[in-house]
Amino acid sequence: MVLQMPVIHTGAPAACYLPQADQAIVIRLLGSVNICRAGRSVELRRKGRALLSYLAVTGRPHRRTSLAALFCPEANDPSAALRLLLTRIRTQLSPDAIQSTDQSVDLNHAVVWVDVAVFQRLLAKNGSEQASLDHLAAATDLYHGQLCDGCSLANAPEFDLWLAGERAHLQQQYEQALLTLLHAAEAGKQIDGAIQYARQLVQTNPLLELAHERLIQLYLRSGQRDAALAQYEQCCTILRCELGIDPGPEIQRVFELLVNGKRLPHPTAGLVMDDDLGASGFVGRNIELHHLLQLWGKARSGTGATVLIEAPAGGGKSRLLTELCRVSQAPSIGGACSELAQALPYAPWVELLEAYLSDLSDATIAGLAPVWHDYLLRLLPSLAARLGQRTPPAPPTAGGELNRLFTAVAELLFPTTNRAPLLIWLEDLHWADESSLRLFHALARRAQRYPLLLIGVLRPAEAWHMPLLQAMIDELHAHGLVRITLPPLPADAIAALSAPLWPRLPPAERDQLQAQILAATGSNPLLVVELLRELAAHAVPPHTLPLPSSVRDLVVRRMGRLAANARPVIEALAVLDNPSAIVQLSQISACTIDETAHALDTGVRLGLLHERNTTDQTRYDIAHGLLRAAILDDLSAVRRQLLHRRTATVLAAPERDRGHERSGLIG
Repeated sequence: MVLQMPVIHTGAPAACYLPQADQAIVIRLLGSVNICRAGRSVELRRKGRALLSYLAVTGRPHRRTSLAALFCPEANDPSAALRLLLTRIRTQLSPDAIQSTDQSVDLNHAVVWVDVAVFQRLLAKNGSEQASLDHLAAATDLYHGQLCDGCSLANAPEFDLWLAGERAHLQQQYEQALLTLLHAAEAGKQIDGAIQYARQLVQTNPLLELAHERLIQLYLRSGQRDAALAQYEQCCTILRCELGIDPGPEIQRVFELLVNGKRLPHPTAGLVMDDDLGASGFVGRNIELHHLLQLWGKARSGTGATVLIEAPAGGGKSRLLTELCRVSQAPSIGGACSELAQALPYAPWVELLEAYLSDLSDATIAGLAPVWHDYLLRLLPSLAARLGQRTPPAPPTAGGELNRLFTAVAELLFPTTNRAPLLIWLEDLHWADESSLRLFHALARRAQRYPLLLIGVLRPAEAWHMPLLQAMIDELHAHGLVRITLPPLPADAIAALSAPLWPRLPPAERDQLQAQILAATGSNPLLVVELLRELAAHAVPPHTLPLPSSVRDLVVRRMGRLAANARPVIEALAVLDNPSAIVQLSQISACTIDETAHALDTGVRLGLLHERNTTDQTRYDIAHGLLRAAILDDLSAVRRQLLHRRTATVLAAPERDRGHERSGLIG
């Protein structure tokens, strides 16, 4: 059983999730299956428990033929075997527990309380920040282990396949809730509570490196160095035994800080600092929003389009997408590509389409042409249970079969009749696997024929090394591809953000502060918001702008992605604090000219550096002030002294010794 000690919520909404008086039957499936009637445990046979669990989790009616094929495939008369199963359940549980007709079977949700249903309702609830945390904490209280722990059916492989998928999905939701609560506890300086949530994450998913990293950091911040070392050793042991790998660079970096006794960065407010502007309002993107709303209007009329929204990390891409969905009220489905899931074909599409299927009736699915069923089943194994069929082989990878798979997906999303408009979005295309890119491309080529607005979101700096993605973009221009590149925030948008985020700042000082914030952040929306949140604790602007801990951690993550021989060049540029040419940086960083050139190219692509062309040579500079401050803050004292000494030596050299900087090497 997973240990549960919620610390964020003080008055969890008990009425929302406890069984009500008229719900005499309680079914707990998160962990071992536990079924109670009027407070007394009810023991069902293995297959009866499995059938009841399936009805409870899916939460909708099922055709008798589908259930018979799923649970009684080995019976001489599957329909009769199913009737016997249902009779046993009614006899042992209650005659009212199951509602059925000649065609369908469903659980009577009016008299049955199911922990999985309440768990998902709590996760979906909206409200104030504190209310949302309360709901998340209440949801995690309900999770006592994987779905139907210990439950399996030897003669029902399709059920076991469905159960494995549901277990993974619910555990992922549970882990995400714990991460949110963990970050909230860190932000509220509830270190003990944050440690407890991190422990729960490690216990639930021992292979989640992020959880180990967070727990090690939290132990260090609370002075528990022995516990931090023990946790590091545990992480190494688990990863080596289970996966045959060593911990990643993030944990190795924390371990080095641990061994060297160096101060740790403060925790971030979120798992990945990216595009979310939170509750601070929507500013600076009205032109782009208007353009997207126009495209959606055309899609509703039957003429679809494909859009790429491009911006660097923190550039406001997800915030724009969220506002589009809110303002348009468009029926939408979406998914996100993951850097860690690039080896899994179609991973974001499976997530997206499974969510779409859950809202479709069995009649709608059955209405698809049978020829498309075979292909959809290969991509979506959970569909097999609803169609009463066995799961077919893996999806095709090439040729005409692949094209028919893509056509089947299009037919699922846009049937011949009742073509309702749909907004489909896929985030982080720069991390998409090859199969997912090909499916995106196939739908994009068809988009203009459907009431479809297909949106891809990506970071250009991280997409340059993906030839297939670049080829797809080039080819789609002939099919009406719309590209929206988000510029830096304008000055008036910064002023608009400062009002809700820093209400104590006198209006007369807002204009004066704009220039400082622009220089410090490079007008990156994420950095602007994080800096304003940090400044909000002050009554008047401080003489020196602070470095938000979230920005520090973001920079550390970006720097960690650089090659070992590239970091010294970026660090040298931060210490120099002046636009510099390649030869000078090579001397200060002690890297070769080729290594320095590669580091500068990488830094420009990742948005760490600006390239400035002058009359005699090209010079480079750190992109903005907060970035420079974060790089310097991460340097050890010894490393900083060394770079300062080299910088002084290079700058003090006679002019004749530095004249080669204007040579053809640096054109």
